Amino acid sequence: MVDSSESSGGSSSPCPHAPCHRRFTIDGPLGVFLGVAATGVKITARGVQIGRFENGKLVERWGSSDQLGILQQLGAAPVSTN
Repeated sequence: MVDSSESSGGSSSPCPHAPCHRRFTIDGPLGVFLGVAATGVKITARGVQIGRFENGKLVERWGSSDQLGILQQLGAAPVSTN
């Protein structure tokens, strides 16, 4: 799996004073995903992770990825024709 990502939030990592985010794209074959057995199919999906740090430690994290798109690429969810 390849992860190409982009981060923000300051000149050092982790972001010392504010929430920071990381957008990412994963590309490659996927193992078991949401109960769907590994298929060997190469998928591409995008997502974002947002973290809040206090005293240099991660105290909250939120994230989102295109889970429906992944399931569709694996053949485990129908693709809309509309």
